[in-house]
Amino acid sequence: MITRAIALGAIGLMACGGGDSGPPDASPLACKQMGGAACFQLPTAPLANRDGGPSALGCGALVPTLAPAAVTFTGSMLSYGTNQPIANSGIKLYTSGDYGTPIASATSQPDGTYTITVPSGTPDVLWGLFTAPASSKYVDVYPHAVRSDLSMPNVTDFTLRLLTPDNIESAALLVKEIWDTTSMTAAGTVYDCNRMVVQHAAVTVSTTSGSRAFVPGLSVYFGAPGVVPLAVPPDERADTNDNGAFALFRIPDGQHVFVQAWGFLDAAAQAKGEAGLTLIGEQPVHGVANAVANVSVWAQ
Repeated sequence: MITRAIALGAIGLMACGGGDSGPPDASPLACKQMGGAACFQLPTAPLANRDGGPSALGCGALVPTLAPAAVTFTGSMLSYGTNQPIANSGIKLYTSGDYGTPIASATSQPDGTYTITVPSGTPDVLWGLFTAPASSKYVDVYPHAVRSDLSMPNVTDFTLRLLTPDNIESAALLVKEIWDTTSMTAAGTVYDCNRMVVQHAAVTVSTTSGSRAFVPGLSVYFGAPGVVPLAVPPDERADTNDNGAFALFRIPDGQHVFVQAWGFLDAAAQAKGEAGLTLIGEQPVHGVANAVANVSVWAQ
């Protein structure tokens, strides 16, 4: 379904940063104005978990665990930043990123509370769609590939949140990005095979699965360390920090892209420069105008 962090705390970061060889250091202005290759830099160190140890990689394709029984989630839909309840917001859950037929749906009540039940056999990797009430200030949110614990029949106090364009622009203040109603903005996290966040992953967005084919005008940013990452300029951060988080601006409406995580497996790979990079995971995303995506990239 989503995760207790679906508040998109990761949207509070935005930056791209330094490297010693290969792609040139990204400047704040070039990354913002040109996007694509102008934001790409080599990671500053081999891939590691939050504690600095080697990331668990090479686990193969993600195999979901199925819910042994129906699982009911209850909680509230709140406004990001103010915690005000939001009535009449739509909640839909899906088992794949094609956003075809939902497996469960619900609408928040006047006090913002909701109840939604997924059936027995539901995989623990889910996609979601949170739709804003008609004529509201909020934008729709698309969680991608979120892993939830479906081993218990009831999950309570499961808070979901919607955002406004002001939330996005406030988070992007240091990189001076503004809300673009014609494209999608995204925030996300890179995870290893043990569900631990990955440091030193260079996140890119490609039009081609398995290789880097940059999207012109699409900016990629990283951030400072911490539970709620702070925005830093692109010339200060080249890869994911100890929160594994990243943010993307201007995913083209209607375009199918791949959010990718690249990195050096060890010091020997880093010594090879760009030739030593390995693709550790990617997540397909379909651009939707005037919306936000929350993207989980899982190592394989």
